[in-house]
Formats: sequence, structure tokens, C-alpha cells
Amino acid sequence: MLGSDVLELGIGVSLFFLLVSLLCSAVREAIETAMKSRAGDLERGLRSMLDDPQGTTIMRSLLQHGHLSSLFDGDYDPSGLKKTMLGYLYLPRKLRVGFPSYIPPTQFATALLDTIARGPADWPYPVDPRPLSIDQLRASAGLLPSPRLQRVVLSAIDHGAGDLAAVRAELEKWFNGSMDRVSGWYKRRTQYVLFAIGLIAAALLNLDALTVAHRLIDDEGLRKAVVAEASVVQGAGADALKGRTVTDVRNDLGSIGYPIGWRTLPNGGGFVPDPQTCHGRSDGCPDTKLSASIILAMILGWLVTAIATTFGAPFWFDILNKFMVVRSTVKPRQKSHDEASADASPDTPAAPAPETDPQAPAKASAQPGAGQKEAAAPPAAGPAPAPLPDIAPGDIPETWREGFVNAAEIRP
Repeated sequence: MLGSDVLELGIGVSLFFLLVSLLCSAVREAIETAMKSRAGDLERGLRSMLDDPQGTTIMRSLLQHGHLSSLFDGDYDPSGLKKTMLGYLYLPRKLRVGFPSYIPPTQFATALLDTIARGPADWPYPVDPRPLSIDQLRASAGLLPSPRLQRVVLSAIDHGAGDLAAVRAELEKWFNGSMDRVSGWYKRRTQYVLFAIGLIAAALLNLDALTVAHRLIDDEGLRKAVVAEASVVQGAGADALKGRTVTDVRNDLGSIGYPIGWRTLPNGGGFVPDPQTCHGRSDGCPDTKLSASIILAMILGWLVTAIATTFGAPFWFDILNKFMVVRSTVKPRQKSHDEASADASPDTPAAPAPETDPQAPAKASAQPGAGQKEAAAPPAAGPAPAPLPDIAPGDIPETWREGFVNAAEIRP
């Protein structure tokens, strides 16, 4: 029974962190929609790749190419770059609104090769209509303003071994590797943002992880309700959780019965944390003064909740699934012990297994066919068989041979 309680505690805490993470992720996505920070990271990553910190040379020419200019609204204006407190240039929000948040690798590589070989889109001279060749690309790569970008393109040409498609594939690999670095920027910043959102949400809604865990330990009814809700969440799957709004998640936390929230004191006395001050009291919770120990424990619980949100909702959904799988495996064995087979009856004696003599030689017997006489098998080489005991035919149990008695094995 103790093992079942521990699993239900793990399920309750995992579900609590999952719901809080969903709430914080919804707020994070709302902030991202308003700020377009992914677009800012992409623009900064492209300037770093192309070795164009100001965005005024190859960066601007590349984004004017038809393969990329169709991905965003308006024209790229590098003059609007602003320096942040960290020292690097960054697009302000009004310029990030029209900038794309994602560029397909194939379109990037195709636009880069065409821009290098034939010049920018606003090139004042007529465009060379001849098919793009490796020799033309190698000659144009040597005219690039950045030595670093020259080495990247020339290296791709060398590894392509004269195949233009292979050169494009090499540039796509370079682009994907650089975008992994850009994704790392976004993920690290997202963890900081989620921690801040989680801490604010924990304070506003009194989402104390330590109080939740203590209540789950003491309250069996709450554990059962949480396990039932966890079964519903597991059955719905991760896709059903993506559309949950902040209001939906907040209602879920309250409807399940988690000890969260604040309580208003009478006569305008302010707010006090409801679960920390009213648990187990029968006096109606009058005006309550918070002690220093309660305040410190509550702040520590908020910090635990905020840290848990940085792992993200997918992490806690996987943890919840693992707890549910283990519980479904262990629970039946705790309810009942192994039972004997229903076919066995105490009144029916078990049939004894036939005894075999390890020293007895192997005997071969054959059923005589029509017109044949029964022939005795020749004795096998080896030690002489042990003498059979004097047993009357009627003393042999019927179940020994299932109703058949071989007279050749019985000494009269």
C-alpha cells in the first residue's frame, strides 16, 4: 500500500507541474507573438553566418532575392538596427513584425548561390542568362567582401566535386548547423522567461509546490481525484493540451482540488494564503497572522514551482505517463495475491508422475501390423536392469498409465 501512495504522490505532483507549465507556456507564446523574438534571433543569426555585422552588404543583397523576399513583408532595412545592453545589434520590434521566423534551407542555399554568381537583385547590369556553372561560381566567390564567407563557399565547391546539387547540399548543412546555434539562443532565453513567468504566476495564484505535496501525502481523497484527472489527461494525449488557454489551465487547477489561492480577510483586512493558514482548522479561519516560518516555506514553494516550469510541459507530460504506466502495472498485484488454478480441487488427488530409472536402458516398442508377429527388441548394451519389485497387477494405480497396463513390465 505504501508503494501505491508514493506513485499517486508522484502522479499528483507531476500533474500539478504539467498544468503550471502549460499556463506559463501559454503566457510565453503570447509574449512571443507580440515581441517576435524568433524573427530577431533569425536576423541576428544570418548576419553572423554571412559575416556582415551591419547587414549592409551580402546580407541585404541576399534578403532582396526573390526566394527570400517573398517570405516577409516589406524590405529589409539594416539602418534600423539597435544596440542592446549586451552589446550586439538587434532589430527593434517594429522591424521584426514583417521579418520571417523561419527560412527553408533549400531556399537559402539557392538564393545564396544565385546572388554570389549573378549579383544582387538591384544589380544595374543585365543578368547573365547562361546556366549557373561551377567555374562561374568559383570566380564570383573570390569577389565576396568577407574572407570567412569566401572560405565557406569555396569549401562547399570543393566538397561538391563539380556537382552543383552537391554544392547546394553543403551550403544547406552549413545553414542548418548555424540555425542550431540560433535555436540555442531562443531556448536559453525561453528558460529565463519561463522562470520569471512561473515565479510571478506562483506568487499571484499561490502555487506552492511544497504545500501541494504535503496535502497530497495527507489527503487520500485528493490523491484519488488527481489520479482520475491524470487518467483523463493521459488518454487525451499531448496534442489535446496544446490548445489550453490560461483561463482553462487555471480552472483545471481549481477544479481538481489542489490547495492553491488566496483568501480575503473580513473587514478589508487584506489577503492571506488560504491553504497555508486554513488547513485542518475548524474555527472558520478568522484573522490570521502569518509567521516568518510560513512565509519562508511559501516562498520556497514558489521557487520550486518556478524552477519546475523551466523544464517545459512536454517533460512533465512524459513523467506523468511513466508514473501512470508503473501504477497500472503495480496496482493489481497489491490488491490480490497469486491464486491457485481453478481446475485444482482439494478433493482430487494429483496424478503422480511416472518414475523413471536413470539406469534402465531405453526400450523401443512397436505395434505389430497385420500379418506380422510381435518381435522382441534385442537387449541394449550396458548394465543389467535393476530387478522389478514384486507388485501385483491390481496394486498398480489406474492413473499411472491412464487405463493401460503393459503386461511386459509387470512380474507376475
